[in-house]
Amino acid sequence: MKITRLIYWTVFISLISNNLYSFIQNEETFVRHIALTEGFGSHTIYDLYVDHTGLLFLGTDKGLVSYNGVLSKNYSFQDNLALSINKIQQDHSHTLWCKNFSDQIFYLENDTLRPYQPAQNLLKNQNENLVDFVFTEHQM
Repeated sequence: MKITRLIYWTVFISLISNNLYSFIQNEETFVRHIALTEGFGSHTIYDLYVDHTGLLFLGTDKGLVSYNGVLSKNYSFQDNLALSINKIQQDHSHTLWCKNFSDQIFYLENDTLRPYQPAQNLLKNQNENLVDFVFTEHQM
């Protein structure tokens, strides 16, 4: 009796697994090509980030760009040494943070990337380079 149940369950699981695998294999992948004419202005993308609302942010050699699936938006800088954005993150309060290749840290406020002075002062005082950054709950 136990062996019969085991055989039935094995066959049942095998059939479901095969059908599920076939279903997954038949799914078509959706690919959308985005052109420069849609406002990106660059073919070079260094980082991608999807924020808590589902908005896609791209770090490009021309700066920070967001894309909602239809429209793109370029964000202006304040006091930047380089345009390229190579790292994008978001903290627990949903503030978007970016880093450029000149090791400047910026936060997005009112559609403008503003420099984060404490990080700049720390790097300048210690004569260091910033490779990466991570936000924990209350600090960088």
